[in-house]
Amino acid sequence: MIFDTPGVVDHKHYRNTRQRERVSDAYATAALCDALVFVVDAERQLRKPDPRVERLVVEYRREVEGFGSGDAGGQAAAMPKSVLAMNKVDLVRGSRRGDLLDLARRLNDLGSFDQIFMVSSLKGTGTEDLLAYLRSVSVPHRTEEAVGHGGGGGGTGWLSQCEDEESSHDHSSYAVELVKEQVYRRLNGEIPYVLKIKPVSTKFLRDGSLRIEQDLLVNHMKKKKIVVGRKGQAIGQIGCRARAELEKQLGLKVHLILNVKVRKQD
Repeated sequence: MIFDTPGVVDHKHYRNTRQRERVSDAYATAALCDALVFVVDAERQLRKPDPRVERLVVEYRREVEGFGSGDAGGQAAAMPKSVLAMNKVDLVRGSRRGDLLDLARRLNDLGSFDQIFMVSSLKGTGTEDLLAYLRSVSVPHRTEEAVGHGGGGGGTGWLSQCEDEESSHDHSSYAVELVKEQVYRRLNGEIPYVLKIKPVSTKFLRDGSLRIEQDLLVNHMKKKKIVVGRKGQAIGQIGCRARAELEKQLGLKVHLILNVKVRKQD
């Protein structure tokens, strides 16, 4: 599964609170991923260097590490693998090839990337190598076959607790994105950037189904009424659509519990 986050700018160039929250959401999502791909328009950066690119390379690691700095138990999450993808290399020709390598080295010195790929999304150059690497570092998802169905001697049985926890973490982050998408679709952008989704719990039940609980946090009671809707129609529709999509994509029964709350102001 690949997340395409909103455009990210460094903190000095936030135009308004909405953009700041959108960038913050992007970093929060990035912290949940197995790998991050930092895509740079290499041709443009060589032709017209933009200092914001280098600032972002430095800033993204600090921001992502901040979101993964610790959970309720105080355990820090590992920094996702990071990849630098130098795009549009097909437009860099001749003597500029040397400049391309220098640019890659400079960005790598700033960002300490795990891998660097020279790609052209238009022509497909290098994209297969990039995808192969992402597949190699991604955490496998729990499949219906691996879940098993009961205690018969010939069944596949249950995954270990460690594997269950990893799989639950993956499903939790995926569920956050699906619910967020349904909120935006149902409410037509009425409150897109004042709502935060906080995972409460994600666990497999004995029958192999998945129980997911989330808190949808808004900053005002009026916003809560919008999300809930008349007689709970809005949140009910959001939950039904998100649950149906989760079951379709994961291939298992899902119990989705959504709680709409007004978050405490600092």
